[in-house]
Amino acid sequence: MSLEKDQASWEHFGREDPLWAVCTDAGRRHGGWDDAAFFTSGEREIERVFAFLEAAGLVPAAGRALDFGCGVGRLTRALSPRFAAVTGVDISRPMLDAAARRNHDRGNVAFVHAAAPGELAFARGTCDFVISLIALQHVTDRAAIRGYLGALAAALRPQGVGVVQLPSSVAARIRWHPLRVIGRTAPRLLLRGPSRVHPYAMTLSALSEEDVTRTFRAAGVAVEHVIDDHRSGTEAVASRSYVISRSA
Repeated sequence: MSLEKDQASWEHFGREDPLWAVCTDAGRRHGGWDDAAFFTSGEREIERVFAFLEAAGLVPAAGRALDFGCGVGRLTRALSPRFAAVTGVDISRPMLDAAARRNHDRGNVAFVHAAAPGELAFARGTCDFVISLIALQHVTDRAAIRGYLGALAAALRPQGVGVVQLPSSVAARIRWHPLRVIGRTAPRLLLRGPSRVHPYAMTLSALSEEDVTRTFRAAGVAVEHVIDDHRSGTEAVASRSYVISRSA
């Protein structure tokens, strides 16, 4: 049931303000993102990721990439010049519709709906690179998060590489709840406790570093690096990015 609630929330956000829901910049609410700036932010993110991978000697082959929790394709689009094929996956059909409209000029990009870890089976053993940033943190069920981690690991072919971000701890229960203000949707950050105003929430979840590392190893991939980062966008959250690889 929690995945159904997650899907309902993200379908709502995808209809209301899809770019802001992906990058919750306080000054970009209510359609404040323009496409050029939004996708440029994705290019910069991918440049940072690949600069690290190059320095670590972990550059993946340029075959197929998978962007999990792709939203409207911010990272999917940025990956398209680096790979022969890129698949963006998301739980929200409105997000995917927006992604398809905005990336129709990229012939090597496809978008796929997946609402549960088992629905990622189509990618098993086919990907040279997988990435998931600021996505798994919004899955409310920890067992589902572990399922997604296993599915992303299973997607890697031999010598494949992945970068997966997830908070390791959250200081308080954090939810973004939209409120109706003069006919417009405005976000509200609540610490501890559910909202009685609106049924849709952007919740931040966490798994400990030990839990994530154990899950990846059980799925047959090595955790090469664990990086402290601040991608979650709030000081109340300790975030980690995990660089994983599958041996030949």
